[in-house]
Amino acid sequence: MILFGCFSCKSYKEIKDKELVPISSKNLGEFHSVSNIKKKTEYKVSIQELFGINNLDSLVKVKINKNDEIEIHYKNVLGGNEITTYKGKFKKNYFEVFLDKKRIILPPFYCKNRVNRLRIGLSQNKELVINRHYDYSGMFMLFAAGNSDSKQYVFKSK
Repeated sequence: MILFGCFSCKSYKEIKDKELVPISSKNLGEFHSVSNIKKKTEYKVSIQELFGINNLDSLVKVKINKNDEIEIHYKNVLGGNEITTYKGKFKKNYFEVFLDKKRIILPPFYCKNRVNRLRIGLSQNKELVINRHYDYSGMFMLFAAGNSDSKQYVFKSK
């Protein structure tokens, strides 16, 4: 039983936060919307999918405006330009956005977490790096269940 507790899962992280280039309120650039695959066990994900946008455009422009909002520019099905914005804030070398953040804690009987966080940064190679962390878990009395994970996605610039 003690041996089982010595092993744990760790997400694979290619680019560390300290290796990111500091970003400011400006145009981050235009990127291919599908991520690079680091391992054979991973699947490709799009920038739009990470932000919850139903779109399959192959190029996406990412910009941070003066109101500390990240703008995702893409073309819709008819070829028109679309912009979706998300409120966030700067932290160290990345821009942090919470797509979902709800925590209800009533100790010791009830606890519920719904967190979906994206940290957006730029690598030294001008690639877009998105670190996604989610935690969907809860507890009622002594019964607990849930799922959480952290993954990193890298998108090449145009």
